[in-house]
Amino acid sequence: MSNRANVLLTRQAKLTKPTVVLFCGGGQDSHALLYQYYYDAAFRAIYVGDAHFLVVMSDTGDEHPDFYETTLPELRAFCAQVGIEFYFITSDMGYHSHAWLSLMHQMKRNDTVMGVAFPKSCTDQLKVQVCYRFLSDWLRHAYGFTSKGYNTYYEYFAYYGKLVSWIGFAADEQKRISAVISECGAAEGGRPDEARRKRRTQKTTTVPEPADWFVDLFGQPVPKELTKKANPVPVYRQRCVQHRYPLVDLGLNRTDCQRLINGYGHRVPFPTNCQRCPFQGEAEIVYLYRTQPHVWAEWVEREAAKLLKNAHKPVNLGVKGRITLPQYLEKALKTYGHWTVEQLAEYRFSHGHCVMSKI
Repeated sequence: MSNRANVLLTRQAKLTKPTVVLFCGGGQDSHALLYQYYYDAAFRAIYVGDAHFLVVMSDTGDEHPDFYETTLPELRAFCAQVGIEFYFITSDMGYHSHAWLSLMHQMKRNDTVMGVAFPKSCTDQLKVQVCYRFLSDWLRHAYGFTSKGYNTYYEYFAYYGKLVSWIGFAADEQKRISAVISECGAAEGGRPDEARRKRRTQKTTTVPEPADWFVDLFGQPVPKELTKKANPVPVYRQRCVQHRYPLVDLGLNRTDCQRLINGYGHRVPFPTNCQRCPFQGEAEIVYLYRTQPHVWAEWVEREAAKLLKNAHKPVNLGVKGRITLPQYLEKALKTYGHWTVEQLAEYRFSHGHCVMSKI
């Protein structure tokens, strides 16, 4: 807890206005949103208004070297220069769970691997949950709230309505957006009524009553009953957080984001995805094998440990299902083995992304 407290010691002034949070993935989409916010006054007026703007990002411990060496320092420097509050949440800050300090930590801890046939838990464990734990502390410190844990979100709701979070999904990522809607309804919510505001000022914060219907991103009603059944999204987030997708609203796809970043005079970063993301394609696998052979070798070792641990089970799958990583690499090399590292990097620049992550 001391590490958590130390993170926010530099923030002194208490906020008296709402906050808009950019959940930054560190890639092209989130950079486009960040620069659009700073450089475009009309965009800022529509999507932020007089609210405080905050950028948060969680460290998976498994990003590509170019992110840690170039993109992250540039991101920090830009935010510091223009006065945008930015936090990169690392595992030593106390917000990662003990079981998920990093992607490789989880693999070694349980002799397991992330695989295309397994539940997609890594994004939720290493990014989503970490950011929301951090935001709970940040809200308490920034606003002077007295609630503990996730109750802080209800206290914020009592003052300002739902906490608005930006998700950097591009306009052509309909599959990811639909996945979010199917799970949590992308619930929209207004500001709390005056009676609830008065109760908050009287130090009697209450949990807001859920509506009978939520409305998803496309205006379709989602019954409350559906959000209770098989909904992995915690109730506090369903009721107290509102996702917005500005890139979708503006019709900006990945190429548009690259042009926008260039247009503002900034370097376009590589897309971000874990080095050992199971959903990488053949070209990206060859790129990893060529540029980070020690990372590749460790990944192969972890898969082998998982397969050995579960050898007695009738179904025992690896990263790519029924074929092992070495077998997948052999297949990939037949197609992309003649490509240069520069060609593979260009492919990754245009295609590299954890497209299966939902939030």
